[in-house]
Amino acid sequence: MAEPELRERQGTVTVTGWQTWGTLGGLFLVSAGFIAYAIAPASVLPLFMDTFSIGKTAASASISAVFLTWALLQIPGGYLLDRFDNRYLVFLGTGLFILASLTGLFVDSYTLFLGTRLVSGACAVFVIVGSVNILGRLLPENFEALGLSIFIASPPFGVAVAQYSGPRLAALYGWKSAILVYTLVALFGLAVSVTVLRQPVKADSRVTVHQFVAALRNPTILIISTASFCTYAVWTFLNTWMPTYGTEVLGIELAAAGATTALVPLAGIVSRPGGGWLSEKLGGRLQPVILISFLASILFLYLLSIAPSPTTFAILLGLTGGAVNLAVGLYLVYVNSVADASTHGTSLAVLLTFSQVGNLVAPLVGGWLIAQLSWTAGFGFAAGLAIVGVVLVVFVPTTR
Repeated sequence: MAEPELRERQGTVTVTGWQTWGTLGGLFLVSAGFIAYAIAPASVLPLFMDTFSIGKTAASASISAVFLTWALLQIPGGYLLDRFDNRYLVFLGTGLFILASLTGLFVDSYTLFLGTRLVSGACAVFVIVGSVNILGRLLPENFEALGLSIFIASPPFGVAVAQYSGPRLAALYGWKSAILVYTLVALFGLAVSVTVLRQPVKADSRVTVHQFVAALRNPTILIISTASFCTYAVWTFLNTWMPTYGTEVLGIELAAAGATTALVPLAGIVSRPGGGWLSEKLGGRLQPVILISFLASILFLYLLSIAPSPTTFAILLGLTGGAVNLAVGLYLVYVNSVADASTHGTSLAVLLTFSQVGNLVAPLVGGWLIAQLSWTAGFGFAAGLAIVGVVLVVFVPTTR
């Protein structure tokens, strides 16, 4: 792969090639470590419940807590990113997350443990959105789509690592060891980022209240964000309900069904950068790749719903996960290309807020449809979201 060219545009940073790769690698590790920490309780839930003497509903709150404060503080955090040096906000947010995570390992009260999770979630806007904003200003134009797509593969990478390593670490050293390892991964990524990223990363002028409100109302960004909502909702529907579908409908053992569902985030590790690569091959065009993602998702969701065997189910689940993930990194590039240079942080926060809402809504609506109607209704819901995505992409203004 060719080394990225240098660039110097409004609101961007001029860096060397090794600084580009070092920053991308460091922030990737910070993000992957944070996401692995966020979902870590899910892979060791029985041990987690025994430690605090709680039930499933209370235990699931440890995961929801992170995403709750993340969603609530996303837009205010984006405003801060548009006003101050993003390096310091990312470094501070990551440091506070690490401190909260380590504190959680030493508390005996579940209430206090939840408090550390809420604090960590509040840091996510700087850990994730801030990292995207830094890379959006740092990466050269000829590498932006692929570079951001590589970074946005860090969440499914973190999910896959937690799903695979969590139970194994817990069996050897206890469930807290998994959280410690993921936190140390983020700490190492922070150390790399602090070492290589020396120049200030901020807009050339501070965002005004008028610009902030205009960014929240930008119709193009709202359309892109709604398309991202659809993508994330389908992705979360697959991750949430396919283990149960495999068990109830195809007779797969729960452990095997869970391992099969891990193909969804694993496919994302490949397909998210793949979407950026394909966009570059199409001359930087974004709409065709996003459209392919939604159309392929519709087809594979239908085939998945009628899969006759566990083997076919596994193959189609991997293909569906790959199709859904293809567009994820491109939404970030899209927003960067249409947002005012002074409101990148706010615009990205809007995008990721919509995405988080998709994560929160899909399991609930999908579960209600499955319980009240049928699995066909659940798959229809997911396919309907993809159809809405097609319509949105067709009407969104073109870029490049």
